[in-house]
Amino acid sequence: MKSTEFITEGTLQDLANEYNISDENIEKMASIAFNAKLNLTIIRPLIQISQECQPFLRQVGVDNCFNLFRGISNAPSSIVHKRVRLDKRKTKAMSPKLADNINKYFTDMYGAPFRNAMLCTGDGRHARKFGRLFYVFPVGDFKFLWNEAVDDFNFAFNNFRKSDAMQGVKHPFGADFVEYHTRFLKYITEIDWHSIDLKSAMHSDAEIMIRCNSYYGINVNQNVDQKDAMIEILKVAI
Repeated sequence: MKSTEFITEGTLQDLANEYNISDENIEKMASIAFNAKLNLTIIRPLIQISQECQPFLRQVGVDNCFNLFRGISNAPSSIVHKRVRLDKRKTKAMSPKLADNINKYFTDMYGAPFRNAMLCTGDGRHARKFGRLFYVFPVGDFKFLWNEAVDDFNFAFNNFRKSDAMQGVKHPFGADFVEYHTRFLKYITEIDWHSIDLKSAMHSDAEIMIRCNSYYGINVNQNVDQKDAMIEILKVAI
């Protein structure tokens, strides 16, 4: 299976040794990839996902793990491994003061400032609005928050600005600053946020705020017809 297009058999053996995988299983992975016309370089990140994303895989199941999406701007490659900004995240949709107050509420009520998180969704069409579409896989232990009525937090904020609840309050950065923020914070506190059932969150197409240290991403467009093969490789790797 030597080719300039694929990694070599020697490299496959190196992967088997590096990740403590049997020769039989590494050959199975290579065969699945080859038959699906997947570049064999996909095997390494799938092995890493199988070993480093166990909490996520256990929660949603391997068959469902390719149903979480994120749009990533300026993504340079088909595979990414990115750290998550867990503090001092900037938002363009609202003032830093309002974002801080929302995070304080989330911390007090749900244990973490969830606006500082990886923002993702089970709705690939929505995620695509924010950049190249990636399947995403949280690494290690993580916490999450969501509500089925909020498909995008910033969109919800903009819709609230135009709602009847904001009648008479027209200047979020001017004279009505305090009243504007008070009403929106009240709106946030009245939402029944969920911190369990990630599989349902993914099927709801809601925005999911995931607090994890890092995540892997696999470019959807470059692997659009190979999801089933990647699932089979993951099952062998696990």
